[in-house]
Amino acid sequence: MTAMNEPVDLQSMDEAQMRQMLQHLMSELKHKQTLLDKLSYEMAILKRLKFAAKTEALNADQRSLLEDALEEDLQGVRPQRPKGSTTGCESALE
Repeated sequence: MTAMNEPVDLQSMDEAQMRQMLQHLMSELKHKQTLLDKLSYEMAILKRLKFAAKTEALNADQRSLLEDALEEDLQGVRPQRPKGSTTGCESALE
């Protein structure tokens, strides 16, 4: 499979190659949408923490637990793609 940023000559592809490419693109789209949803959710949590009223402030224990959970989530979000496979967004997460 060629890199997604390179032009692809669809006229020279047979039906099986097109199906394979479509399946790959759908899989990549699903992965990226899941990543976007997760990061959007975490961004909302972080904004709430930053801009919340002082009465909603977390105590030190709660903040520590939340920071640990967020760090674990971020570790899980980092793409685990096969070597040599790039989509262009991996470096933005590291």
